[in-house]
Amino acid sequence: MKCGDFSLTDELTATKMAIQNAISEAFKTPEIVAIFAKKEPALLRQKLMQVEAEHRLRKISDEIYEAKKLEILHALYKLNDHLSDEERSIIEAASRISDFQFELASNHLSCDESIINMNL
Repeated sequence: MKCGDFSLTDELTATKMAIQNAISEAFKTPEIVAIFAKKEPALLRQKLMQVEAEHRLRKISDEIYEAKKLEILHALYKLNDHLSDEERSIIEAASRISDFQFELASNHLSCDESIINMNL
């Protein structure tokens, strides 16, 4: 009569998993994750300069440049590093856009509806 996967984890393991998931969601590039984990804003600034140089030299597309730049700025923001007004506006604009990027939920229920109704 039960559906779904129930696992037992202690509070410490659950906290570690939550932190790992949050970092994974926020940062997609392994290099940025590593620098963020080391709490090295200077290295992030250096990486940002490298990304900007690659963009100026047309080694990376506008789309990749914007994604990498936003990721680095987000990491700097999370580390409480000083951001310029322009950098803050980039993060704010991205957060406003992402608020409107919703995905449609599936109509498919993973459990029998009668079981769900019994538990309510």
